[in-house]
Amino acid sequence: MPIIDYPFQAQGPFSELSPILPIIIINPENRWQFQTWGLIDTGASATTIPGFIATEIGHNIERVKPTPGLGAGGAVDVYEHTCSINILSMAQDGKVNKDEIVIKVSRRRIGVINGLHYVLLGVNDFLKKYVVTIDYPRKVFSIQKPQNRKSKQ
Repeated sequence: MPIIDYPFQAQGPFSELSPILPIIIINPENRWQFQTWGLIDTGASATTIPGFIATEIGHNIERVKPTPGLGAGGAVDVYEHTCSINILSMAQDGKVNKDEIVIKVSRRRIGVINGLHYVLLGVNDFLKKYVVTIDYPRKVFSIQKPQNRKSKQ
């Protein structure tokens, strides 16, 4: 199901209207879940979640060796853990339907960063599979599967 003209939201840690999606992050080992918002971040190479969310769903963050990373604030330690992400349906008025999943990001290695304040939905493991349209003047965004194009012979 495509995401068409979802309204920008000011929810949770987002004080200004932003292109964010209602999501549920799941630890596939114990099925613990955390519902939050994820920012569409075309500048993030990978999806990352805050350390506090990883801990909340039962990950021992520092059990794995960190990989050096680079964020907007400089160098960061990234701890890879396995998570699934369900993106929820949202009405034009911004009301979230917790029972309707529009996109499932199956069990993946996702970066965990201590001190990060919100989920970043990045390019390599999510956005590059879709056509993403962000309409800042109208304060809406869309995410759709690309259309197959027939090659010219």
